[in-house]
Amino acid sequence: MQTAMQADTRQAVARRAALDMVAQVERQAMDIAGIYCNGDGITARFSDFRGFIEQLDYFQVFVDLVEGRLSDLEPEKQAAQAKNLADIRWRMLLLELESVRLFLRRTDESGRAWPLGSRQFLQRRQQRLAEITRQGEAMRQAAPDAGLLGELTERLQAELGHSPMLDDFAGGPAAPKGFMPADDFGAAAAASPQAAPQRAAQPAPRPAARKPRPKPVAPVPVPASLKIRTTDGGLIYLDGSASAAISDACRRARTSLDDLADRIGISRGALVLMLSGSDPVTLPVFNNLKTFLGRHDGSGI
Repeated sequence: MQTAMQADTRQAVARRAALDMVAQVERQAMDIAGIYCNGDGITARFSDFRGFIEQLDYFQVFVDLVEGRLSDLEPEKQAAQAKNLADIRWRMLLLELESVRLFLRRTDESGRAWPLGSRQFLQRRQQRLAEITRQGEAMRQAAPDAGLLGELTERLQAELGHSPMLDDFAGGPAAPKGFMPADDFGAAAAASPQAAPQRAAQPAPRPAARKPRPKPVAPVPVPASLKIRTTDGGLIYLDGSASAAISDACRRARTSLDDLADRIGISRGALVLMLSGSDPVTLPVFNNLKTFLGRHDGSGI
């Protein structure tokens, strides 16, 4: 009798928690829409807009988590709440499309130059057009406005030609116009009539011999690693150092966290939550991260 009552209590607590999470999704959606829906929160600053996109990624990941808790509800409530979450998710995806269009317009009007690494971000926006359309079809939502998708496709393609990738600056800055490299200057001076000496040059005194400086001993690099913790249920979590290690590896590989997430097959928001230790990491994702880190950890090993 007591065991049955305890089970009923646990079930009631789980149902209450699931409904509370649904309510939190609704509040977050209203907060985000209240700031960005009318366009006031969208500026021409690339860093601000990227932060907004990350906020939307986190929101979508949270909706994924809440959908996984709907099984705690009574069967008659599960379908209604699933539709509720789907409608909220779709409205936020449409908000993402509208916000990208507004951001591109304001960036174009401001004449701001795209910062280093922005091409990967714009390429990711291109991919999102198809992803959002497929998500709408899966949720049986009306397709996004064709005119909106067409404008975004054209604008993103046009801006890609003006946005630098991370490796565009790998060769260092170009020499200023009219500047002669040092190696060519000596040859040009020797060939120039004005450069001929008027009298024999006196031999320069031989400098005193210097003792060779001892070569500095380079520190032995320590390869980065992914530290994990496991729960009694067998879930794997990364510790807080994983985020910094993977970010450094992305910098060395001249790639972005967006591109890495695409290669692994998850969203950027999900990857961020896994790297921070907030969400469990699946074994395939962990193995992919471990391989990527081993190739680009900077140790040469």
